[in-house]
Amino acid sequence: LAYAIFGVGLFKGAFYYCDADGDLDIKYSVDRDECNGNTTDGVPLRWQTYPSNFNNIAAGLLTMIELATTEQFPDIMYAAVDFTTLDHHPVRYHSPARALFFVVFILLGGVFFLGLVVGITIERFQELSSRDGRSALLTEEQERWLDTYRSVLTARPKRGKKPPEIWRRW
Repeated sequence: LAYAIFGVGLFKGAFYYCDADGDLDIKYSVDRDECNGNTTDGVPLRWQTYPSNFNNIAAGLLTMIELATTEQFPDIMYAAVDFTTLDHHPVRYHSPARALFFVVFILLGGVFFLGLVVGITIERFQELSSRDGRSALLTEEQERWLDTYRSVLTARPKRGKKPPEIWRRW
């Protein structure tokens, strides 16, 4: 939550661009006040934002969850790096230092989420294993076989009486 709020403070309104059906020349050259009407080819111009953005805290949280899963991570990071000022078109690699925000989050978030997932998995496994003193991964038949196997391993031959001395002569 704190990192999403920090992202809203840094990038609110930053992920907008002029879209003309994916035309990159227009995306990187047309400002908001010029982004109206149609292109010479008749394609409508729209001032829009990326689906993942930091325009409010809810959108920031969703963007941070998306970043934590590393889904669309480069696209979101490059949108922030390309941002210039509000209502102006993006410029490629305008501020590479903004990438640190995302790289630090990926490193810290990755370690946190990895620890969380591993911890939950181990805790759930121990909970299932300790239930009824039985293994959570074995069927009844497999448990019976394992008990039989263990009893065979622990079984030792019984030592009998010594044979009479008469038999030792041979």
